[in-house]
Amino acid sequence: MEHNWFDANIWHCQYLANQQLAISKVANSWQLFVRLASKHGSQPSTGQNLAFANCWHVNFWHQTNYAHDTHPCARKKIQKDFLSVTLGRSISTFHFGLLLLRLHLPHPVQPAQRHEQRRRRRRRRHPQPPSLAMRPLEDDDLLGEILVRLPPQPSSLPRASAVCKRWRLLVSDPGFSRRFRIHHRRSPPLLGFFRRNDALPFVPTLDAPDCVSRGRFSLQRGDGDQFMSLGCRHGLLLVFNKPKNQILVWDPVTGDQHRLDVPPGVAVHAEKTTINGAVLRGRAAGDDAQHFKVVLAVADNDDEQHHRALACVYSSETGAWGDLVSTQLPPDVLMSDAPTLVSTDKPAVLVGDSFYWKLAGNMDGILKFDLEKQSLAVIRVPVHILEEGQYMFLIMRAEGGGLGLLIQTDCSIQLWKMKTDCDGVASWGLGRTIELDKLLSLNSEETDMLIPGLEEENNVVFVWTDHIVFTVHLESMKFKKLSGTYPLSHYHPFRSVYAAGI
Repeated sequence: MEHNWFDANIWHCQYLANQQLAISKVANSWQLFVRLASKHGSQPSTGQNLAFANCWHVNFWHQTNYAHDTHPCARKKIQKDFLSVTLGRSISTFHFGLLLLRLHLPHPVQPAQRHEQRRRRRRRRHPQPPSLAMRPLEDDDLLGEILVRLPPQPSSLPRASAVCKRWRLLVSDPGFSRRFRIHHRRSPPLLGFFRRNDALPFVPTLDAPDCVSRGRFSLQRGDGDQFMSLGCRHGLLLVFNKPKNQILVWDPVTGDQHRLDVPPGVAVHAEKTTINGAVLRGRAAGDDAQHFKVVLAVADNDDEQHHRALACVYSSETGAWGDLVSTQLPPDVLMSDAPTLVSTDKPAVLVGDSFYWKLAGNMDGILKFDLEKQSLAVIRVPVHILEEGQYMFLIMRAEGGGLGLLIQTDCSIQLWKMKTDCDGVASWGLGRTIELDKLLSLNSEETDMLIPGLEEENNVVFVWTDHIVFTVHLESMKFKKLSGTYPLSHYHPFRSVYAAGI
């Protein structure tokens, strides 16, 4: 009889558990009890089963009206108590019933709360369709992060602004435009080049719809101004205004201008010889690309026995010029009594933390200025260049890094690289020879080839032949023929992030 009554209660408990499994934690108590017992190699005794069934049957309806959440600490204590039961320790029916009651919090669930819980469960089983949830592009912050990663071509933002009014307001915001420029400042596109004459005309090189209009980057001159471009870098154009003895730092995209008086130590020699210089933006951590530096270089020929090279640095952070830096020119490389010049035929090239200019006049060499050490040095060019009269060489970044030279011989160019051995002795080695006439499919017997410009970031050369201009990427050997005709001049390539009409 006892076993029949026990079986009936157990089946009754299991039936109610199955019916109320979704809302009652007590329904899982029996499964927990049996699992723990089986895990430790013992089975519940008849007395334990009977106590469990009686307790569950008496308190079932009362238990299901309480909250369903169990505190983690209480659950661990209950499992410990169940384990003690399965190991055969004595426990009364009353305490066993209290054990089950501890599965629940002592606050009854109101009908309204039960309705809310059922509604939440139905919502979990039937989630909202994606169309009703917030789409990623509806979040302005996320949309801004997507748009700021568009390609830095001039047509990217204008096309995005044409999607809708919301996108147009976002991309036209000055803060977004600034973020867009900073994000792409390490890989801006080559927009074109400035010709080095008094008017500083801009010549675009991109195809439509990215082609920038010729008049977009125009520098207005005042009375008595006479401009000469000294080179472009990091979206800035450096200009020397000789009549006013001023240096102009110009951002063609934003229109910002900074006029600097040439320091006296350089100005006194600039009246007698040529002056050259270079500009670069700040690269400090967290820098917002607003600060810049200017380096001016000039030769001092006042003492005929001791020729010197001079340099001076301006920092926009301090708003002042630094001390004058000088170095003696080696007397054994002077070829005549003519003055030494820091050539303005080609702009400076930035390799690592140093600027390099070509020296001309009574010597042919390279002037190096180390930005970190604030020091000047003179580097000799390969001897055979001087012997063969091949003075038309360009300073460039060598393939794989370091200082390199580009030497033109008729319709071919040679790429040289300076190497330093373990003893610190520098030497020059020939890398590659490129036959431009074959690469560009030109008749070398009928046309002359000149290289009026070199873009230092990616080693792109401009090849001029009979008013036609090609751009050649020296590493990939890819080339492009620019549309139109071009006069022969000195070309200063210009890279920057620009959005037309924004």
